Amino acid sequence: MQNAARLLFFVYNPTCALEGEARRARVQKESLGSVSGILHRGRIQMQGGGVNDSVSWAQSTPYTAAGGLVALTTLDNRLTATERGLRQTVIAQARSFVGRCRANGGVQAPIIKSFPVRGDTLSRRVDIEIHTGQAFVS
Repeated sequence: MQNAARLLFFVYNPTCALEGEARRARVQKESLGSVSGILHRGRIQMQGGGVNDSVSWAQSTPYTAAGGLVALTTLDNRLTATERGLRQTVIAQARSFVGRCRANGGVQAPIIKSFPVRGDTLSRRVDIEIHTGQAFVS
């Protein structure tokens, strides 16, 4: 019966009902932001040929293009000389992608971009994934 009385109150007083909904939405938004504080997430990874390595980010500000280039360099430096040689072209393509994104003001999630090594039977590739938010800004 108490719920019925509350429902009647909102029916007869629509301003209070709307204010309550706005307050609930605001509290929900604030709690999501304060709990995680993370709005921008993604990952750059190299896979295939026995390699499975990645650099990921989860932060409250958009991920920069400079950060993306550093991540690619970090992953490149972790490869053996043989793997680096096999992936040289796709790493250059991934760097070019980051540069184009920067020139266009960044990219908005979701983005999954894969740069496979052509003709490779071991599925070597570089993957760029932006899960939430924005990435590769100036």
